Amino acid sequence: MDDTMMPKIADFDLSRLMSQEKSRTVTAKLQGTPGYMAPECIEQRSISFEADIFSLGVIIIEIITGRRDYPNISETFETSLKHYTDKVVGSWRNRLIEITPVHMSPEMCIQQVQQCISVALKCLEHESNKRPTSLDIIQILNAVEPKCTSPGNPPNSIEKMVIQKEYKGFILFQAENALRPV
Repeated sequence: MDDTMMPKIADFDLSRLMSQEKSRTVTAKLQGTPGYMAPECIEQRSISFEADIFSLGVIIIEIITGRRDYPNISETFETSLKHYTDKVVGSWRNRLIEITPVHMSPEMCIQQVQQCISVALKCLEHESNKRPTSLDIIQILNAVEPKCTSPGNPPNSIEKMVIQKEYKGFILFQAENALRPV
């Protein structure tokens, strides 16, 4: 984050610059961090926008859970991840009940956590064509109303304003006032 608490993406080491007409490429050498790589990257060495969405899903799960490692998966991936995220929601609920003032509902905050988990799980779809686009993700998350503050007080967490810019044929998104000090 920069000095104004704006999140910045800094590691473009494995990035590929592609024109608007091209949305997928194949690489001879497998590169990347396995836990963040989409199945098609590992299985077919296919790099696409959808592979980036998969990685975003992993990052969202990490932010929500506060962990990088996941429990051993003995059942199917989807079942065990759903079970794991249910436990995480329970943990959030317990923490929010402890710290939320009486005039506020922790369940409203839990709904936001559940929405983030739902987006992450959609991003982690095994079939790349079933994953949401970045615009879909922005719209889903912007639809979640910040209800964690008492009535009349503006939220002091995430500002939902998103600026869309075009740069050399690419659409860029930048959160405006992403975080405000508490």
